[in-house]
Formats: sequence, structure tokens, C-alpha cells
Amino acid sequence: MVKRSHYEVLGVSNDASLEVIKRRYKELALQHHPDKVSEKAESSSTPSSVAFQRISLAYSTLKDPQTRIKYDEQLRSKQTASGPVHEQVDLDDMKYDESSATFSYGCRCGGEYLVTEDDLSSGVQMVGCDSCSLTIHVLYEAAISEDEAS
Repeated sequence: MVKRSHYEVLGVSNDASLEVIKRRYKELALQHHPDKVSEKAESSSTPSSVAFQRISLAYSTLKDPQTRIKYDEQLRSKQTASGPVHEQVDLDDMKYDESSATFSYGCRCGGEYLVTEDDLSSGVQMVGCDSCSLTIHVLYEAAISEDEAS
């Protein structure tokens, strides 16, 4: 079983607002609360009580700004430090999404390597696949601002 992030459990993006997280939590809590689920609906591979516990844990972690920051740091370090290096990829070869300020590169498993501009500015060079244990080394040169150059 692949361990899913709290964001994946709630079905929200990593940069989702607290309002979006809260709304999604309420929707999922109503769907999976053990008191609300009939026995016939329990035929899925994940019993509602287990799903509800995962949903509750995800929400309790992401609703508090300080806990969320710590969780995001742990998640980022797992994604950037684990697994064998599959290849070296130049930043120019990665797709860029302006709306999320995120670079992406496809993995051979079908997953993606994702790195944000903030990650790059903080020195991240190793990026883990979101679906398997492979890691890439992102090649780039840090831009020097005019203030730093003088």
C-alpha cells in the first residue's frame, strides 16, 4: 500500500487555503463517518472507520499553520532526499506552470518530479518522484539579484 500525503487524503493541492481544506474535510467526514455509512457501503477495501481516521488526522495536521509548516518540511525532505538518483535533469528541460510556480518532469513510472521556485531558491537540488522511490538531480544556476551582486 502506498502511503498518501495528507493533501492526497483530503484531495486538495499542497497550496490549498485553510477554507478549501476545511470544506473538503467536512465533505469527506460526512461521507466516511462510521455513524453515517451503512453496512452495505462497507464493501470497499478501506473500511469507513479507517478512512475517517485518515481524514481526521490529515485535517488536524493541516488546519494548524505551525503543524502544517512542519508537515510540509517533512514531506519535502522525504521527496527530495529518498531513493536512488535516476538521472540529472536541466531545469530548462522541465515544464513550468506559472500559476503554481512549479517545475515538473515525468518519471518513467508515470509519476512526476515536482519542484517549486521556493524549493529552488532554498537550495533544493534532489527531487523525489511523487509515485515511486526514484530521485532526480535538478541542474540549475541560482540567479543573483542586483543587490547581491554589488
